[in-house]
Amino acid sequence: RAMRPSPRVSLVRLAPALLAAACGTPNEARPAAPARAAPAPTTAPTGTSAAPGEGTAPREAVAAQGPFRLHEWGLFAVDARAPGFATAATETPAARAAGPADTQRARRVAPFPGLGLEGIGTRGGKPVLYVHLDPGTTEARFTLRLGIPAAQVPEHWPMAGALAPSGQGEAFGWQGVVARPGPCTAPQSAPGPLDPACVQVPDGFCEAAELPRYVGGRETCLEVEGQPSDLLFYRASNLPTEPLPLRMVPDGEGWKVEAVGDVEVSGPVYWLTRSEGGAVHLRALSAQQWGQRLREGEGPSLRPEDVRGGLLAEARARGLSDEEADAFVDAWAPAYFDRCRRQGPEASGAPPLAFRPARTSLLYFAPAPVVDAMLPLSTEPPAREQRRVFLVRWVDARSTL
Repeated sequence: RAMRPSPRVSLVRLAPALLAAACGTPNEARPAAPARAAPAPTTAPTGTSAAPGEGTAPREAVAAQGPFRLHEWGLFAVDARAPGFATAATETPAARAAGPADTQRARRVAPFPGLGLEGIGTRGGKPVLYVHLDPGTTEARFTLRLGIPAAQVPEHWPMAGALAPSGQGEAFGWQGVVARPGPCTAPQSAPGPLDPACVQVPDGFCEAAELPRYVGGRETCLEVEGQPSDLLFYRASNLPTEPLPLRMVPDGEGWKVEAVGDVEVSGPVYWLTRSEGGAVHLRALSAQQWGQRLREGEGPSLRPEDVRGGLLAEARARGLSDEEADAFVDAWAPAYFDRCRRQGPEASGAPPLAFRPARTSLLYFAPAPVVDAMLPLSTEPPAREQRRVFLVRWVDARSTL
């Protein structure tokens, strides 16, 4: 596990996967490092995610909360060389000529006329939401809202009950969600490539088509306007890049990992490269290696099963169930380093560059404050607990395969 005491860091957003059609049986691997013990159940303050080690909310706050918990996983994906993204390592002439007061802003302007950082941002991939009812609860009803405009949500599932489906600036969410214990007897089928839910996706990439691969323990059935579903799903776009605490920055012939802001990064940090022949080199980075030049194939390589095991262990430690953690890691395994191991349909259409396999990429877990800042999420009534587990993936967009 790579740890850095109080690194200077910021907060960000999400991305999908290129998946193989035929996957084997899930086969959990042993972690590369001792796994952190899973945290005891905690109660998150209203509108926040409970992180391992956090305390319990005041008793009067608990009384106003709903009898359910939310578990969510997803991905923030960034094209490190995308137009509109620039760092000190790709400094523009305007930055060098700027005075002290303007230097920071000038360095964020891309060397492409008319394109600024605000127009690019991070992509959010496959946030999947599961609901867990408190023991003895026969039904829970709630409305879920995201703190981003519906126009930034290119697709979601189920289609029913969506708030602001027209995307006219209102925040996105679902109203009238009903959760009941037990599996759905006849869950609504995920959309296929020719279904309206896929055909209408603005960027032509439909992740909802592969949702059957990510069903969890089937302990709760959700119903939205009469449509049963095992989970809730949405995909986001145009998220800010600045909140991310670690960045992949060009450094001469190689890259380096740069820490920015004041948010602590915990959990494994992996550097992945692929050779011309397709061999994958997986390297765990310690905090002491941040800021150093990294080149393809340098340093000892981990086995893919060790990286998979490390990601699984960390996802469980952050509050996901075994089934949820397995779905989370398997969702993007082919794009990262490995084959998928769950059987099921693939996404429809060509994925964005940040979701594809790449010759150079960086992986780490987004701190809870970053997730909440990038994708604010709330329910009415408030969930008793929220566990939001997101990976961050930086990729050299010019090296996608």
